[in-house]
Amino acid sequence: MPAPPPSASTPPPPAPRPSSPAPSPAELPPPDEAPPSPPKKDAALPWALRGGFALDTATATPADDDFTAMSARVLASMPLTSHVFLDARLPLGVAISRSTTASVGNASLGIRGVVELGSDTWVNVSGAIGLPLLSGAAQRASGGAPMIPMAFWDVQDYMPSLLPLELRVGLEKRMDIVSIRAEIAPVLMMPVGRSDEVEVAFLHAAEIEAGRVVSAGFRLQGVALPTTKDLAYTTPAEGTPYQAAMEPFVVVRHGAYFARTGLLLPLDEPLGPPLVKSFGFRLALGVRFE
Repeated sequence: MPAPPPSASTPPPPAPRPSSPAPSPAELPPPDEAPPSPPKKDAALPWALRGGFALDTATATPADDDFTAMSARVLASMPLTSHVFLDARLPLGVAISRSTTASVGNASLGIRGVVELGSDTWVNVSGAIGLPLLSGAAQRASGGAPMIPMAFWDVQDYMPSLLPLELRVGLEKRMDIVSIRAEIAPVLMMPVGRSDEVEVAFLHAAEIEAGRVVSAGFRLQGVALPTTKDLAYTTPAEGTPYQAAMEPFVVVRHGAYFARTGLLLPLDEPLGPPLVKSFGFRLALGVRFE
């Protein structure tokens, strides 16, 4: 008997699909783009150039006088951007002899900017204006003592009846655990009140420091005073064309906090030679912003 014909409900086998040609390179979708690299972070500023708060004190006892001079500077540096800071300084002074006299010096307010030169060198430039808070009467009462402990450094803080204008330029280079710093600061002091003389000072210093948590260093500084021959008010800097000093120092850091202490030794007249006429102890305590 012949086989029955296939059922009409059985579907025919599927026809083979024609193969499509491979797409050309122009037709291929663009490859995935690499993810954008993260923004480059600014290198951390050196410790000494960061913002923060500090109290910088110095004490001196001249060997041939029966008085003690003390100076204290309240320092604040607030970051406006990562490399621009608002700096403020409030100088205070005390003279201890037969009586004790305290005085407030010429406060100052300024702007400081830091520029990186490569990965291990920084330049900082700042300008500041002082407030003439110190009067001639207060200066005479203290005998100008507060400017002695720092060997006339920042002498404009304790000059009476003058409005200080200062420009500072600093350089710092870091080599592993060694830091080298240099600074120059011309200062113009405009007369106010009874004073009618413009005074000029030129500050300059260099120091080297080695270490991390605990470090030691050495500082040389000089203050040129070409116009103090005839001051309106008598000060220890009167008639002083130049004062040099040196300071061996030690710095201890713990987290954001630091302490720096040193022995400030005037090298020449009128405050020197060292350990013969006067010497000073310096102590600074503060905190730096990370």
